[in-house]
Amino acid sequence: MKKIKQNKIKIIKIKINQNRNQEITGKKEATLEGLKLFLCDWSQRVQNTSPLDAIFQIENNPLSWFYRPIIYSSLLPQPFLTINDIHQKKIINQKKITIALASFKKYLLLNDKLKEKITKKNKEKENTPPIENTPQQQEQLQNQLQTQPQNKIQNENASKVLFLTFTNHLGEDNNIFRINQIVQKIKKDQKYRPFLLVVDPISRLSIKKIYQKNNTIYSYYDPQIHQKAKDISLSLAQHWQTITPQQKEQALTNYTEINNKSGNNIEYYPQIKYHLNLLYSQEFIYLVAKWYFTYKKIILQEQIRSIVLTSQNNIFEKCLIAAAKSQNIPVFIIQHGIGLGTLPTIDTPDNVKFAIFGKKYITELTNLGVNKKNINITGPIIFDEIAKYTDPISNYTNNSNNNSINNEKSNQPLEPYESKTILLATSPFIEDRFLTKDQYFERVTSILTQLKTITKKINLKLHPRERNLEEYQKIIQQLQLTSIISCDTDRHTHYQLIRNCNLVITFGSTVALEAMIMGKPTLTIDLFDKHNPTNGLIINSGATTIVKYNQPLAPLIQNLLIQDPKQQQANAFIKELCYKIDGKASERIVRYIYKEIETIDKKNKQLNDKKLK
Repeated sequence: MKKIKQNKIKIIKIKINQNRNQEITGKKEATLEGLKLFLCDWSQRVQNTSPLDAIFQIENNPLSWFYRPIIYSSLLPQPFLTINDIHQKKIINQKKITIALASFKKYLLLNDKLKEKITKKNKEKENTPPIENTPQQQEQLQNQLQTQPQNKIQNENASKVLFLTFTNHLGEDNNIFRINQIVQKIKKDQKYRPFLLVVDPISRLSIKKIYQKNNTIYSYYDPQIHQKAKDISLSLAQHWQTITPQQKEQALTNYTEINNKSGNNIEYYPQIKYHLNLLYSQEFIYLVAKWYFTYKKIILQEQIRSIVLTSQNNIFEKCLIAAAKSQNIPVFIIQHGIGLGTLPTIDTPDNVKFAIFGKKYITELTNLGVNKKNINITGPIIFDEIAKYTDPISNYTNNSNNNSINNEKSNQPLEPYESKTILLATSPFIEDRFLTKDQYFERVTSILTQLKTITKKINLKLHPRERNLEEYQKIIQQLQLTSIISCDTDRHTHYQLIRNCNLVITFGSTVALEAMIMGKPTLTIDLFDKHNPTNGLIINSGATTIVKYNQPLAPLIQNLLIQDPKQQQANAFIKELCYKIDGKASERIVRYIYKEIETIDKKNKQLNDKKLK
């Protein structure tokens, strides 16, 4: 088994190196994509005849696999450099980053410890002591999990489908943002029990929500897990210190003499060493190991038969995927947006299945190394509720009858622009570190100022991950606009905002696609001066009007409020992207989950039968 895995890594590495050479051929420096490809396999390079991945792992799961999305994106706080900063060879303030590194490690441990304490207080309130399993009990649970028959009668001991959700994705009624219909369908079928497991993002401390929820990851911590994580993290962190800076630098230098006419090597270690010193510190490894072993405990103790996620890039999600792999549990990634929630990754675990919008995404996933048999087209679940909001109300009338301004026979006068409503859907570019807070709000203020010259009826729909509500409120107040600012994840509220507006403006988000489905004209504003780091699907679709943030907006918007020149292209784009918008994607996903569980059950039964013989 080890030999097969090594061969697989070797093959993938060759493919990555070929792609990287294509990216940098004839250039003095690698492109941004070339840099990502280079960083993709840095830990597979030799160190004293052994790849780093063979040394730094938790139960055969390389730490680099857990960390790859963190290095690719901009998930670490300032002053850690973003991937764009690394590519541009931005100079680091040594003093600031050294202090930040020490502080952030302390913060991570304290943040997690506080969440555990909050959970313990909740347990004490309910007089429910934390459950701790002996190794023998865990082995017994694992055997039961693999051999037990599945009943259609729901009871306390029934197997479960685990839904991992974050505190900022939970509604007041415990609905899970985007995938609640799957939960309800499984509950209704009574074949398995839905099990909602809540985690709090590392960047947050949601005391109230953690305290109110019984099933949080923190409630399953126990002394054995703490000790195991402590032992592993200490050993690996000490080993990381034995690798010299020269060896690390060698692994992170792009040797390009063959393709680079100038013969200059590209050194990335000075920019990325602080990321690695954090990720390979005892503190960070301890948390990753703790989360991994806790998930293993939950899978066994709660009799989990499958897991549902909406992404595979968060560190909590990576730990859960690895734990599920160790127990042969399928993990279903439910596509929740146009970006699909994936980053380039190698050695994608075979237990991960993808439920996607339509055919277009098959190519994207197979290019990332996903086996085609692990991809199922189910249609966009996020649009299951949209059908009731797509009634044929003309976007260009005073009311809901069909008197279009383009109808020459109509004597109805044009609506004045000031009576029109514009919806601006914002994006978490500050949180993703694509723009600074000052840059972002300076551009948003400029946009709103221009919109004000057309109409004061401007509503804002914030992305769930945005954390600067007060800043938006301050701008709206300063400009004296009549605005609704919605942070609600409820689909009804969201779709009503789109339905009741005359134009939807986005920065390239999924909201643009929703607006197209509902027959609304869209304007996509590019907020970036040079390279746009966001998913380019909307901008490159040809289905929306595009404009740069520093160009005049008023004339363009006035024309869009009269007629949408992209309506035909939008309809074709929807057809290409989405398999079906019939309100039944959740049903197809649930059938897919059941089918995969049954397939694994059959395989386990065959293996057990062979053992008995």
